[in-house]
Amino acid sequence: MYFTTINAFGVPILYPILAVILLLLSTILFIISLFRVMKHKEVLS
Repeated sequence: MYFTTINAFGVPILYPILAVILLLLSTILFIISLFRVMKHKEVLS
């Protein structure tokens, strides 16, 4: 079987794995920013 890979720092990473990692990172960043905005709004009001 043939898998498409991308080299990151000399380490081959499978595209599906890379997609999952990027999705998790973006979700975590979104949640963190959402909590920061909510906390900031509570302080302002």
